[in-house]
Amino acid sequence: MQSLSQIISWIAVNPWLTILSFILTLFSLFLAIFFYLKGKRSKMPCYTKRSINIFRNFVSKIEHLKIIYFNQQIENLTITKILFWNRGYETINRLDIPQLDPLTIRVKNGLEILDAKIIYMNNPANQFSLIFSDDISYITLEFDYVDKDEGAIVQVMHTGTSESDVQISGTIKGAGKLKHKP
Repeated sequence: MQSLSQIISWIAVNPWLTILSFILTLFSLFLAIFFYLKGKRSKMPCYTKRSINIFRNFVSKIEHLKIIYFNQQIENLTITKILFWNRGYETINRLDIPQLDPLTIRVKNGLEILDAKIIYMNNPANQFSLIFSDDISYITLEFDYVDKDEGAIVQVMHTGTSESDVQISGTIKGAGKLKHKP
């Protein structure tokens, strides 16, 4: 019994063991936080966009030249590419999108969407598709599911002049609104 008490008192007064136990405590705390964050399951729907203005106010620059797109004269043409992906660890399913706030791509009032298509998806099983509104004022982005780091690039041709003319909106259940990541 006396040897046990001697061992305990030796441990209590030894500064190296105190320092070692403090370092191990900090290391264990770091590992606990790291594995908690790594194992945390969350949905993180994100998007980013980039625009290239092909021409702006072109009609007024050259008198007898007209640019016609489907029998309609246009002054501006911009191509905006939108990347949509899931940064989270939890899968986003089709049923996670509420009917009252679907994922939509719109242009500002007075502008028109001329064309849109999906130009890339890293997993064809996601089945990304675009649904045009009757008046082509907005496009709805649909998919079957999106796992971590999966997504698609949508190319939109419109009569705006910059990427600020294109707005992306929508809600994902359990994640909230889409997050813009530049």
